[in-house]
Amino acid sequence: MKSGNDLHESFRSLLWSDVQEADGFPAQRPLLAHYTSIAVLDAIMSKDELWFSNPLFMNDVDELRFGMLEGFQAFHRNEAIRQACGSDERYKALVDAFGGYYTRFEREHALDTYVLCLSEHNPAEVDGRLSMWRGYGSNGNGVAIIIDTGMINANDGSPLIFGRVEYASREERREWIESKLAEFASLVHKEVIPTDKLYLSRHRTIPEALQLP
Repeated sequence: MKSGNDLHESFRSLLWSDVQEADGFPAQRPLLAHYTSIAVLDAIMSKDELWFSNPLFMNDVDELRFGMLEGFQAFHRNEAIRQACGSDERYKALVDAFGGYYTRFEREHALDTYVLCLSEHNPAEVDGRLSMWRGYGSNGNGVAIIIDTGMINANDGSPLIFGRVEYASREERREWIESKLAEFASLVHKEVIPTDKLYLSRHRTIPEALQLP
C-alpha cells in the first residue's frame, strides 16, 4: 500500500502528464508584451504598480467559472468513478471530500485568484502584433510594455505562476475534463486506497484542476 505522499505523486503525475513543465517558466523565459493605453502606462509608471484582475468578475466567464462548474457537474455524473470506488460507502467518502475541497476553493481561494494576460513577444517583430494593436491599441494611443522574464527570479514558494494559455472550444474542454476523470477513475480502481484516505486523491487534483484555463 502506498504512503500518502506516494498517492499524491501518483495522482499528480497521471492527471497532469499533459502539462509540460519544461515548456513553462522558469525553464523557458520569453519576452512578454502588455498592450495597453498611454493612460494606463502613465498610471503604471506613476504608481509603480501592475494590476491583475479576478477572473470571477471579468466579462469572459470561461476564465474560471466555466471550468469550475463543468468540472463539478462532470464529476458527479461520472459513473466510472462510482464504479471504481467499489461501494456506496467509499463513493460517499470521495464525494464528500470532493465537495469539501470544492467549497473551500470557492470560498477561500477563488476570490483571491488574480490573472494578467500577456502576449509572447518576438524580438523580430519590431512593431509588435497587429492583432493586439487592433484590440488593445486604444485607437492609436496605445503602447506595448515588454517584460523580460529572464530578469525575474524563480521562487518555488511564490504564488506567481507563468503559464501558456491553450485555446480550445467548449466541447474540447469538456472532452478534456471527461478524459481526466476517466484517468482518475482508473487510478482509484487500481490503487489500494483505504476509505479514510480517499480524500488524498481529491486534495491533489481539485486545487489545480479548478485553476486551469
